[in-house]
Amino acid sequence: MSTSKEIILDLFETTYNSPGWNPTISDVIEGLALEQAIWKPRDHLHNIWDLLNHLIYWNDRWLRRFNGAVPPETQYDDNTATFSQADFERTEENWVKTIERVHEVCKSWIKAITYTNDEKLVSPVSEQLEGKWWNFLTNLNLHNSYHVGQIITLRKEQGKWVDTY
Repeated sequence: MSTSKEIILDLFETTYNSPGWNPTISDVIEGLALEQAIWKPRDHLHNIWDLLNHLIYWNDRWLRRFNGAVPPETQYDDNTATFSQADFERTEENWVKTIERVHEVCKSWIKAITYTNDEKLVSPVSEQLEGKWWNFLTNLNLHNSYHVGQIITLRKEQGKWVDTY
């Protein structure tokens, strides 16, 4: 029988870069150009860059908490603002930094889970939050996969996605 650690590690790996049933975060951002990242089918929708900013924001906050650090005070009034790119210009340099940051936070999660133990994963997240770590991390990976699906949809609408799964 698999341990909580093995299951959570597998979730992070298959969401980030290990072949599984679905495309990974790495798959959907591979070779993605700036023009594709900022494209929106309609003004009120998010673009790929927005979605990656949102993923970085939440994965980083939960990773810090998991590692025992207090996440910095949020600069956002609500979840909608976590998609924002308002704090930097849409340049090639910033796009490359965003891609690097996506890889960094995903690899950091895999490392954190690799070096943790089942006791941590079955422990409460905090006194303020009900639930165990394994449950929060499962939901985080479902959240990541949901947004990967949105990115695929945007790439398909651009004619820049070939189904290989």
